[in-house]
Amino acid sequence: MKDILLKPVRAFISRLRENERKRNRLRLTNKSPSIISSNCVGGIICHDLKIPFNSPTVGLCFSDADFIRFVTHLREYLESDLTEVKDSGKEFPVGRLSNDHGEVDILFMHAADFAEAKEKWVRRSGRVDFDNLFVVWESPSGCSAELMEQFRELEFRNKVILTDEKGEFSLPLGIYGDGYRSGKILFYENRMSTRRYLDRFDYVRFLNSGDIALR
Repeated sequence: MKDILLKPVRAFISRLRENERKRNRLRLTNKSPSIISSNCVGGIICHDLKIPFNSPTVGLCFSDADFIRFVTHLREYLESDLTEVKDSGKEFPVGRLSNDHGEVDILFMHAADFAEAKEKWVRRSGRVDFDNLFVVWESPSGCSAELMEQFRELEFRNKVILTDEKGEFSLPLGIYGDGYRSGKILFYENRMSTRRYLDRFDYVRFLNSGDIALR
């Protein structure tokens, strides 16, 4: 009986959430950006805005250090062969990019197997538009001064760090203190909310103009 009573409530909330996403789509003028992200954030933004995945960083994550190495030498890593890490100890596929700049490991948490992960990685890598590129780094544990400086020096104009630390390119979201758990940024703020914690970041404005702001 409880599930029967809750069903129309859930349907109503689902409609409200979709209406919120529609409003964001109407605000969006940049319809084909390439979002290079350190985790699933970029893929969720593209999904909610119904724009193409013009980047291979969908459904995966990097360590902070590997992500900074990856974006610092982005062109070279996108052209590098992705190989499987067979002894990772993970329950999902792990890939590795290697070149003269070092190794970068990628965790494909949502791939069924490495073959699927590699096929999508190669296909989407070919879509990256360096003239319409946006770099999003979520750093829940806080950014080291060294990595922050490397990020600041990246050649890309449109870049943001989602964290709780203040900095030139950072946007404090206020979600990384006590009670934080991995992936919280993709949760809705409460059962009735139409907004994910991610929606505190005005990513539509960021994609339209490069401005970093809360919403």
